[in-house]
Amino acid sequence: MAHQQTIKVRKGEEFNLRKLETYLRENLNHVPDGSLQVEQFPSGLSNLTYVLRIGDWEAVLRRPPLGPVAPKAHDMGRESKILNKVHPVFPLAPKPFVFCENPDIVGSSFFVMERRNGIVIDTEIPADLGLTEDDL
Repeated sequence: MAHQQTIKVRKGEEFNLRKLETYLRENLNHVPDGSLQVEQFPSGLSNLTYVLRIGDWEAVLRRPPLGPVAPKAHDMGRESKILNKVHPVFPLAPKPFVFCENPDIVGSSFFVMERRNGIVIDTEIPADLGLTEDDL
């Protein structure tokens, strides 16, 4: 079930889907019936980012990278709090749904936010945007 901009979850970066699905159903009131499907965004240099799907419902899960993490780095709680403050005044920012500190769910703290579809800018700005150096 590959979708544009996502890949199958990379080996070693998986988590227990049943635990996450149970957590989502217990903590979000808008999760539809159906089976949870997960894919991963392939790029990014630090946090792991996944798209969650149940039917037409989509959300994004962000968690810190695997392995040792420097204190205060990759703070999912901080990122979620910032989005909670930014979203009401800048509605283009995704709305965070829930923050979880329990590492038993996906292996670390994480948060889930609404999915915003758009252009992913990785290492280069896409040529079809028609931007010039003056625009940057």
